[in-house]
Amino acid sequence: MQLLLAAGCGLGDPAGEAPLTDVSFSSPASSAILNAVRTARSHVRLALNRIVDKNLIIALNDAAARGVRVELVVDVTHESSVAGISSRVSFAAGNPEGEMNGNFAIVDSVAWFFSDAVLTNERTIALSIRQDELVTTLGAEFAQMHDNGFFGSKDSGGTAKQKINHQTVFETSGGTVEMYFIPQNEALTYISARMKQAKKSVDVYGKIMLSESIAAAFTDVGNSGLPNYFCFGNTDVTNLMRHAFIIGNPTNTIVEASMPVNSVFVDSGTIDETMLFTTFPFDDDATLAKSDGVVIFIRGKILNSIQSRLAGMVAGLPKYSSPADSEVTNSIRIATFNALRLGDNPKAYPELARVITTGGFDLVGIVELMVGADNANASIGD
Repeated sequence: MQLLLAAGCGLGDPAGEAPLTDVSFSSPASSAILNAVRTARSHVRLALNRIVDKNLIIALNDAAARGVRVELVVDVTHESSVAGISSRVSFAAGNPEGEMNGNFAIVDSVAWFFSDAVLTNERTIALSIRQDELVTTLGAEFAQMHDNGFFGSKDSGGTAKQKINHQTVFETSGGTVEMYFIPQNEALTYISARMKQAKKSVDVYGKIMLSESIAAAFTDVGNSGLPNYFCFGNTDVTNLMRHAFIIGNPTNTIVEASMPVNSVFVDSGTIDETMLFTTFPFDDDATLAKSDGVVIFIRGKILNSIQSRLAGMVAGLPKYSSPADSEVTNSIRIATFNALRLGDNPKAYPELARVITTGGFDLVGIVELMVGADNANASIGD
């Protein structure tokens, strides 16, 4: 296990010391949470999409047996993953319409956030934060699901979760932390807004790329001319290309790798560097609107360590090779857009027509994007 601390505070006795305000991370996540549960003193609250490590079931049972208050929430479709859980553990399952991707824990005075529910994957990251107000707010979110049975949104057929986090910005000794929940905080809006503010670069490590709202931000970023980096699995590189027209832009590096991480680093190496960390994948917007999850924004010293760890995981992987024109069915090359923008219609239109025919794009919409809605019909011409 790799454990990197952003500040030098020790755990100590939570009841007898000043508030602890550390930010740290570890990988793999399974070792970190197992150690935390095994040494828990008063309570463990765990919200996980599913449990794949039976050692975690054993650790939860052992904690409950020694008098620790243990509460557990999983997605209702994965209720069977908690087989063998002790009757001493208070258990709830929910969100039949969306996905319960809270993927966080509170162990005594420490909050844990996981980049994926599969904690045994060596690439899954556990982010821990010791900050009293943040832990209290996260506990209220947990209570909505575990105690009150509130999951997702009204669209999921139940009572909507409340916007309980009136405080979203928390100061730690290692930097500033922001915390938002889906769906009640419209967290995707904050993710998109921060990416669009990038001045130097955007580095993206993702598991799934289905969200059109996130992809819209990637479109702006990918066409900004900044030296951006995108890392997704094979299928989701295709999805990225379908939404964000970044094929062929020489400033973008695209790498194919399956990562149980959904993290975006904005303006790395500057005083404005921010990590956007989510406990849920970039699923389609309709699913996210009904799902549970957490978004964490971090600014501070710990970011270099986390990004170095992620970069090391994919070091040496080849850059995504842009296919031949005849093979591109779900995206349009930047050169084609530029030709259209410069009025080189004989060069641009044949390629646009081919992609529209094979990929289902709307020509009017594409031209509006490039030349402006007022001139779109006139620009299409013949």
